[in-house]
Amino acid sequence: MANLHFSTLLVFALVCTALFFLHFIVSLFLGDGHDDAVSAGLESLDSMAGGFSIFSLFTLSGLLSGISITLWTYLLFDDASYRAMLIALAAGVATFVVYGGLRKWIKQLDRPGVPEALIVERGDVGVVYIRVHANGQKGGQAYFDKHHQRRTFDAITEEDQPIPSSTRVTVVDVIGEASDNPIIKVKTHS
Repeated sequence: MANLHFSTLLVFALVCTALFFLHFIVSLFLGDGHDDAVSAGLESLDSMAGGFSIFSLFTLSGLLSGISITLWTYLLFDDASYRAMLIALAAGVATFVVYGGLRKWIKQLDRPGVPEALIVERGDVGVVYIRVHANGQKGGQAYFDKHHQRRTFDAITEEDQPIPSSTRVTVVDVIGEASDNPIIKVKTHS
């Protein structure tokens, strides 16, 4: 009877391990969109738990790895005691939680951060992208580089002559909200 019990668990362990590795290899090439869908379906539970819950760790690959480790650990003990079952169950749950936590942490590393919008101020120096018309007429643009970002703004000038492309300019005034899409009043940089 014990031999049948061992053989059955061995078959389940082999199947779960094979499914885990198959899932892992396929997700390397095709991505793990289905795991993300399961996690996204549980986001409401995450928001109720302050942004983190055990449900955020639930993925198919995590479940397969946890079951595989549970079965292999139980088979290593080679006895049917409650102590062996508890240790195997603890190892499986730990694997499930560690796998899910690492996966969630890696996903956050992969997510690009949204940098704050570049804001120009008086005195900033930029370059004319599209010729800035003379006497406050609209139609020109200038770009500015700050904090490893580049942003293009509509530009005007009060000078009597238009400012050609590729000319360095200095901001004289910012018209409108700086965080929106303001118009930049510029002069030729001296």
